[in-house]
Amino acid sequence: MPVRGLRASTEASTPNSARGNISIRRTTSWQRGHRQTARATQASRQVLERLILESATPLLETLNSKERSSLSRVCQTFRDAAKLLAAPPAPVVFPQVAHTHEGGAGGRGKENQDTFFIGQPHEDVAIFAVFDGHGKKYGRTASQAAAASMKALLCSHHRWLRAQPEDALRFAFREAHVAIRHAIMASDPQLRVYQGSGSPYILQWMEDDSEEDGEPSYKWDAVDGGTTATVVVALRGESLIVATVGDSAAVLLNRSPSGALQNELLIPEHSPTNLNEYVRMRGASGTSVKFIYDCPDFEEFNIFRQDPHGNAQLDLDAQRLADEHGVMFKNSRDDRFTQVVIPEETVDLAALPGMPGSAGDAQRTVVEEQTITMTRSLGDFYPHRHGLTWEPELRAVPFSDVRQRSLSSFLLLASDGVWDIFDFDEVCEFLVPGPVVKEALPLEQRASRFFEATRARGDDFFGEGADNLTGVLVDLSAAFA
Repeated sequence: MPVRGLRASTEASTPNSARGNISIRRTTSWQRGHRQTARATQASRQVLERLILESATPLLETLNSKERSSLSRVCQTFRDAAKLLAAPPAPVVFPQVAHTHEGGAGGRGKENQDTFFIGQPHEDVAIFAVFDGHGKKYGRTASQAAAASMKALLCSHHRWLRAQPEDALRFAFREAHVAIRHAIMASDPQLRVYQGSGSPYILQWMEDDSEEDGEPSYKWDAVDGGTTATVVVALRGESLIVATVGDSAAVLLNRSPSGALQNELLIPEHSPTNLNEYVRMRGASGTSVKFIYDCPDFEEFNIFRQDPHGNAQLDLDAQRLADEHGVMFKNSRDDRFTQVVIPEETVDLAALPGMPGSAGDAQRTVVEEQTITMTRSLGDFYPHRHGLTWEPELRAVPFSDVRQRSLSSFLLLASDGVWDIFDFDEVCEFLVPGPVVKEALPLEQRASRFFEATRARGDDFFGEGADNLTGVLVDLSAAFA
């Protein structure tokens, strides 16, 4: 009976998926054998220790006090070395400074839709991230939901991040995209999700201002709101893994051994002037998505054209015409204001019981066209139906490559509220120490001076219309220690 009882309890506690087609029956004899083996091992260890002590005692008696002292110091050295090897490595600490501001003068209740996070879930892993929300109503919701989701997932799965960083980051971006949808839906019970035949998007009941008879009318239309995401993972002794969607950016800054300032944009912005993104999105959407210059007189000039071989290329004639129609430069790098136009579509909506008034009726509605200034993002669910993607562009930068540039290198992740104010060379002048490093300001002071200059210049240019600005500055020198 005891044997049968043991077999039954053992099999019951073994999942079918673990047993497969093999039935393992552990008896009391099997357990007794393991206990006997353990006792024999312990007895052998005790005999060996006794023999060593018995042999060491006569040997020690042949040594004089000075020799015994020397031997003691050697033994202590080995004990210290063993403790050091057994201890976990000290975490690699990257000095960093983070800053975020609503833009303009500040303190006037303006919403800051930017956010960031910094995490070090393991001594070998550090994570830095910046998010720039957009959309009047849901931009802040999108950026905060994405940041919270991504930080929780990457920090709790740091072993996966260490072993397979690109796969882990792709999964984190996808989950952040989903988290935004849940956060937006939770913010307003009057929203609904439209599934259709493509990717789902969110609809809101809102006033239709296209009517000309002066009477307000209401209809379902697509929710507008999403966020950029720029994430950099630093892996001890290996590399920086960069993942981005949108037009926030990560830039390496350093001074070469000859003293020249250097900078590198690690991944190009996902803007409407990105040729690779144009090709990808037009191929993915299968719809009449347009990449155009943002003309103040609403003229439409396509950014790209097809060459005689059918390949896409920048249309210089259209660029000239756009300039003649007043298209402005959005930053000091002479990038023009551009946009992607997402076409309208007509959808049939089923009745929605419980929704008040005509909002709950079965109906046909026109989802109006939307414009967006990027080709990848998190959130922005209606544009995602027409070719936008949550999937990040990824790049690995080995620390050996960074070290070849300079032993004093810096990484700046920032929203376009920073990058649209200064060009990369100006950023280097602010943040990279001069040739005489001993005379350089501490990292915190350099960063504080830079971010205040960014805020002040944005206020001078745009007043309270200045964009939110957020940045994380990281000193990478710890990677070379």
